Amino acid sequence: MWRELETDDATTRPGTTNHHPGLQLPAQSRLPSRRLDARGKLRRNEQFWRTVNGNFLDLCVLEWCKLFAGKNSMHHWRKVVAHPDRFEVALRARLRLTKPQFDEYITAMCAYRDKFVAHLKALLATSHQHAGDRS
Repeated sequence: MWRELETDDATTRPGTTNHHPGLQLPAQSRLPSRRLDARGKLRRNEQFWRTVNGNFLDLCVLEWCKLFAGKNSMHHWRKVVAHPDRFEVALRARLRLTKPQFDEYITAMCAYRDKFVAHLKALLATSHQHAGDRS
């Protein structure tokens, strides 16, 4: 059910290729997009459009995580929905995901966010510390 999105060059930072490597999406929950052709490739493949597409996707991941990841967050969806339990059941039914699958999806989105979109300062600091250890 889960599949990794194709990439043109998995060594390139996500957002500079056609897709985000490592970000796994349930195939049945992906929405059609006018920015992609029938093969799932970007219609406009110039560097500018690949970068813009990646930036938009990164922003979507960041905002999505605000809504669905931190249950104690001020932006969590449970704080604005009148009947959260009914909403969650309906949401998972619409996405065709079980509760464990949806929880796994949240974990995957947060891992992508933490690795490529947010919290990069801590990651860079750790990388520099390790680089200093080599001398």
